[in-house]
Amino acid sequence: MKSNVLNTPVFSKPHTGDRGQIKSTSFISKTIAGVALASVMTTAYAAVAPISTQGNQVLIGGTSGSIAGMSLYYSNKDQPSSTSTQSDKFYNPSVVTWLKQDWHANIVRVPILMSAPGDISTDREGNLARIKTVIDAAIANDIYVVVAWEELNHSLTTMTSIDAGISFYQEIARTYGTNNNIIYEVLHAPAPNPAVNWNNTLRPQLQKIVDAIRTLDPDNLIVAGTPNWSSYPGLAVENPLTGINIAYDLAIDANSSDANASRDSAQNALNSGLPLFVSEFNFRANTLLVDVEKANIWREFIQSNKLNTIGFAIHDSFIEPGINALVSGANGTGDWLDNDLTESGSYLKNLIKTWPSITPPKTCTEVSLPGILQAENHCSITDTGIYVGPTSDVGGGDDVAFRGDGGRLTYAVKNLNAGDYLVTYRVASAHGGAEVRLENADGTALYSTKRVPMTGGWGVWAEITDIVSLPAGAQKIALKTPAGFYSINWIRFDPIYCEVDCKPFTVTKQAEDWEVMRDVKTQNTTDIGGGLNVGWLDAGDWISWGGSKSINIPEAGFYRVDFRVASLNGGGSFNFEKNGGSPVYASNISVPKTNGWQNWQTISFIVKLNAGTQGFGMKVN
Repeated sequence: MKSNVLNTPVFSKPHTGDRGQIKSTSFISKTIAGVALASVMTTAYAAVAPISTQGNQVLIGGTSGSIAGMSLYYSNKDQPSSTSTQSDKFYNPSVVTWLKQDWHANIVRVPILMSAPGDISTDREGNLARIKTVIDAAIANDIYVVVAWEELNHSLTTMTSIDAGISFYQEIARTYGTNNNIIYEVLHAPAPNPAVNWNNTLRPQLQKIVDAIRTLDPDNLIVAGTPNWSSYPGLAVENPLTGINIAYDLAIDANSSDANASRDSAQNALNSGLPLFVSEFNFRANTLLVDVEKANIWREFIQSNKLNTIGFAIHDSFIEPGINALVSGANGTGDWLDNDLTESGSYLKNLIKTWPSITPPKTCTEVSLPGILQAENHCSITDTGIYVGPTSDVGGGDDVAFRGDGGRLTYAVKNLNAGDYLVTYRVASAHGGAEVRLENADGTALYSTKRVPMTGGWGVWAEITDIVSLPAGAQKIALKTPAGFYSINWIRFDPIYCEVDCKPFTVTKQAEDWEVMRDVKTQNTTDIGGGLNVGWLDAGDWISWGGSKSINIPEAGFYRVDFRVASLNGGGSFNFEKNGGSPVYASNISVPKTNGWQNWQTISFIVKLNAGTQGFGMKVN
């Protein structure tokens, strides 16, 4: 497969002897035409913070706050007769990614309707496949996912469906119970009839299911259904369930005339120490209209009480139009414009997109430079699009995720000596393209601007570098992102210096002038200077410029390396390393989309090298 093309790499060595001067050791690698640097990416997913309960609060990573997101419609392929089209077209990773990126959703919900056509009893494997597709996509996007179970007849009088539900939930727990992303929602919206009494019917059934889940998953959050369509959680106050990390379901129909009584019941539950979880925020009262005044009263209630909230539902054709977020015929993979949304969809998107972010309390610790700034150890944070949570990177701890609308973090540093630094950003991004700016705290001095590459996933980490000049003394600096999606784990500042005379130095090595290689080919190039380029690079292929092709590095220090590359589609990456594979000087170097196999661009990065004659290599990831 023709993925990327390589022509030449270039080294440049910055130093403080002449401020801002670059000494270039040009190991210019000819753009490898057709170099399959696009390769197959290794997938690694970052963890989300665990959810727990404390008193009447649901905590995210031990911090008081809440998140918001959207529910899909039922996973049943054979929907009840009231449905005019199927909803399974929305059960795909693209919808989950769109909800995260465009709606800023931090949680999605996948409900199954039991005792209904197409439920587990007739289509177990189909339902599991659709639900697992969304779960996997949620994990890949570092958001939470609620797996919900609702009874069509809401009677809860048959043990058959209860036992089937237990088997279903144990399957989910067995497969995903070690992931913090998973939330179980059990027996959503029981009907308001005498047969569904909290003490005699609902609580015993719920306790049975909770206990069954806990045999396989000891601590992920469980949301328990409550009486009267889950709109009266206060009825559970006198006899709550036994166990840890259990919240109680609150379903909101914002158009309902029963809103005041439902809120009073919810407030009673909170006052009595029961944590609540809003599994559905909808406009189900059979109308296309949204009662904004009523909806905003609920909005104030849930946000002031920090209740996690999920809108209902991603669907485009239902007999009750008040729950349709999308108009009929909406795209099944996302990319929805404003005119693709119903009135309720527009309201819910705004609710989710403007949801307050969770900001754990931080102490501002001054870091001496040279040194490493952990991204989460900020002094201040602005914007609702920043999330702090556990990292999948080496060393653990937390990282900071920028989620599309920009944001700014400040840090306290003390620079021992004025001068130039090599700044290294440890980043991950499934999409690339975000801009990272390093500036002083008041925004009057811009130190660095870099683009974040596509690293291959939210848990696939890479390093990008730049040269900055900082004044001496104690000061505040800021990390700013105008727009884009990426995560950052740390920022490292290394002093730049010369050990000898620091005369400019450049060397160019043609990509095809290798000593040894694995499975690559050459072709004529149209790049400046003509000759050949190297192409058809696939994952695991490599080129070594060692032995007689080695380069004499005149002095130890920092060098800029330029690679001349071309790629029709982009998305590939490679490591730059010492020949033989160790050490790796720069990893996951992203190859951009150049829109053609002979449309050439230069990509640059900075490495630290020892003096002496040595060989170098590149390996496709």
